Amino acid sequence: YRRLPSLKHYVVVSQYQCSVEILSRSSDDTWTLSDASELTDALRLRTPSVSIPLAEVYRNIQFGDSHLHSS
Repeated sequence: YRRLPSLKHYVVVSQYQCSVEILSRSSDDTWTLSDASELTDALRLRTPSVSIPLAEVYRNIQFGDSHLHSS
């Protein structure tokens, strides 16, 4: 994926826990890792400018004994 010049973000969403990792390509072709692990966090991308609350990403998903409710 790092060799694809058009790829700006690589997002990994865990199916087992509330956890999202975002790899973002900088203008100098270096990659920066950011993560989010709370339902109050958001998945944020710079290009295009996007912000998605993790509560929406994980809406109606069950992890173990807890259930994430939809709003």
